[in-house]
Amino acid sequence: MGSLAFILQILANNNGSRKEFPIYKIEEGSDTASEIRFQYPGGIAYNAETLAVSPKDGSMYVIRKSTGNENTLYRFPETVEGTVELIEVCNFDDIGTEQITGGDIHHLGEKFLIRTYENIYEYHAKDLQDGTVCGNRIRELAHNEPQGEAVAYLNKSHSFYSLSERTDQPLYLFTCDK
Repeated sequence: MGSLAFILQILANNNGSRKEFPIYKIEEGSDTASEIRFQYPGGIAYNAETLAVSPKDGSMYVIRKSTGNENTLYRFPETVEGTVELIEVCNFDDIGTEQITGGDIHHLGEKFLIRTYENIYEYHAKDLQDGTVCGNRIRELAHNEPQGEAVAYLNKSHSFYSLSERTDQPLYLFTCDK
């Protein structure tokens, strides 16, 4: 199997009517997509806008988007076949009621960049699966762009991009040494 080339995600559940969500993966060199279906623990209908894949090991994570203090990080089980139930990792309590709209994992797999409408946060953990990442914020940047919904690390660096969902908005580059 080749390296992952593309993922199409359908995570939004604004009206809370869906309990299962599809993700379509296309491996490099393939012309067909494979489907993965997931649900949250207990089959509860949550909303999310963030799917992040670790470049280090291919593990996948979803962050629940909440208007309360329930911005929860979930991970996919190691074996992904059929419909899988996500595993709760931890809750980003320090974000409070801000809604998480985007995220990315650093190429070394030890940092997680998170976007809300109001801010950009960066967290650190040696192992994203052990739950310590949610309590280990290393950077906070107030960056309130209209409908800010995307953030991504720049290749193999500590710098990152941020982008709004609205039209006629600039692509912001934040240059960071570490």
